[in-house]
Formats: sequence, C-alpha cells, structure tokens
Amino acid sequence: MKNLSKSFKRGFTLIELLVVVAIIAILVAVIMASTTESRNRGADAGIKTNLNTIKGAAELFYVNPLTVAPTKPAFSFGSDISGNCPSYSASSNVMFQRDKNIADAIAEATKRSSVNYAFCDANATNWAVGVVLKTDAKSAWCVDSSNASKKVTRVANGAMVISDVIDTATHLCK
Repeated sequence: MKNLSKSFKRGFTLIELLVVVAIIAILVAVIMASTTESRNRGADAGIKTNLNTIKGAAELFYVNPLTVAPTKPAFSFGSDISGNCPSYSASSNVMFQRDKNIADAIAEATKRSSVNYAFCDANATNWAVGVVLKTDAKSAWCVDSSNASKKVTRVANGAMVISDVIDTATHLCK
C-alpha cells in the first residue's frame, strides 16, 4: 500500500506539462490567426458598406442639391477633383465635401483600409470613389455614378494609385 500512495503523490512530469503547454500555444496561435483574418474581412465589409452608402447619398444630392448647396447652379459633383478625397467643408458646393453623409462615409471607409487613403475622381457629371481593401493591398472597392460597385484588382506590383482604380477620363470605376 505504501507504493500505491507514493505513485499518486508524484504529480505530472516535466515532459507532460511541456506537451500540454505546447498544445495550448498551438491552439492559441490558430485562434489568433483566424480572428485576425475575420477582423480584416469585417473591415472590408465596412468599406463596401460605407462606399455603397455614398451611392444613395450622391443620388439624393443630385436630385435635391438645394438641401446641401445654396444654389442649384453652384452644385457640382467635383469640379475635376482627382486624387485623395477632400474632407468635409460646410462652405463647399462640391458633393464630396459639402454632403456630411458622403464625407463621413468616405472617412470611415478610409479608416478601415490597409493604406488609409481614398481615391476620389469627379467632373460635373460623373464621380467615382475607391478605397483599398484591408485583406488585399492590390485590390480596392470602387463605386461610381453609373451605379457600379465592384472590386478592382491591380495587376502590377507596387502601391495602388488612382489610375489603378478609376478611369480618370470617364470619372468611373475601371
């Protein structure tokens, strides 16, 4: 009986404890990797949602610019804006700046992007907005005045530029 009680008091060996710790570490690594990927996919969904919000807000801006611009003749989609999207300005008559909903949607989509940059391009009749996705720095989500809402992928290496996302001649998504 003494031998039996002695074997129960012995506890776990160092090898057994190390195996358990290694298994837990592997499980934590797998969970962390899947959580990060899910968070990035969620950021992409946020980008798409915010940019799709712009389509509706732009239609309202076009239909009734008097609610956001002091006079109809002064209203503009963008007066040949090309490059980084401008920030909100209550004194502007340009859609990207004057409409707070549009400016906020662009700002929120930009925060979720992997590069923290939004591409805007517009003239008096057409507009387009593109934001690089979080999960893929070679892809951007683009929406425009022709009701397009699509993923645009860059083929070449390097950072995305506006001409990868938006056709600056037509002011629409590529």
